Amino acid sequence: MGCGKTLIGKKLAEKLKYDFYDIDTEIEKIACKSVIKIFEEDGESRFREFEKQVLLSLSAKNKAVIATGGGTPCFCNNMEIIKKTGLSVYIKLSAESLFERLETTKKTRPLIASKNKSQLHSFITELLKQREPFYLKADRIIKGEKANANNIASLIFN
Repeated sequence: MGCGKTLIGKKLAEKLKYDFYDIDTEIEKIACKSVIKIFEEDGESRFREFEKQVLLSLSAKNKAVIATGGGTPCFCNNMEIIKKTGLSVYIKLSAESLFERLETTKKTRPLIASKNKSQLHSFITELLKQREPFYLKADRIIKGEKANANNIASLIFN
């Protein structure tokens, strides 16, 4: 969450002349409601069901760049699906960098929307600690701290 997956994914897809898909956007299409509404009305477990369904569908596509949600690789054996069907990339940022990015966009993110600064910082630190073992299974790990979207898109295949 907050590392720039969507922006970088779009740049990479453009560079490769592939189609681009964002899992959250695709979930909203099949659920006919926003991710925020899914979390509020149906809960995280229902969201994760949609996420798995969309990941399986998108993974079958050729010439596609897929931006997953931050939790996608961490649930339902999704990382195994990702690795079997494509090249996985972890855009690595520190908890502090993620905090700086997410503080201004938290209202659109259901897992952090209601958190104050202190809670947000603690949450990001803990979440990164829980999720990073999954992220580190990626085929490519790119340090995102000092790179822009164009640079990162180029680094993926170097």
